[in-house]
Amino acid sequence: MSMLGGIDLGGTKIEACLFDDEFNAVLRRRTATPTNSFEALLDALHDQYGWLRAQAGSTPLNVGFGIPALVEAETGLALTANPAFHGQAAAPGAFAPARL
Repeated sequence: MSMLGGIDLGGTKIEACLFDDEFNAVLRRRTATPTNSFEALLDALHDQYGWLRAQAGSTPLNVGFGIPALVEAETGLALTANPAFHGQAAAPGAFAPARL
């Protein structure tokens, strides 16, 4: 058996949801989305990931992130409604530090 996790970054909340291997929601957790700094935003995402990891225990866990944004083709920067994320590099892995 394995578990699946999803983290939805919204303008006002970050919601983490743990699913069983048949995509049934098992647990959910919401926190406010930091808007004061990119580091605070990464910390909040890391915290949600850690919560999912702890809830899954030793069960294998794959996690997907939903981050709505437009990516400016010429610069590769994200254009979002979240002030902390707006203008960050949007290349795969650019905003996912090793701690995630």
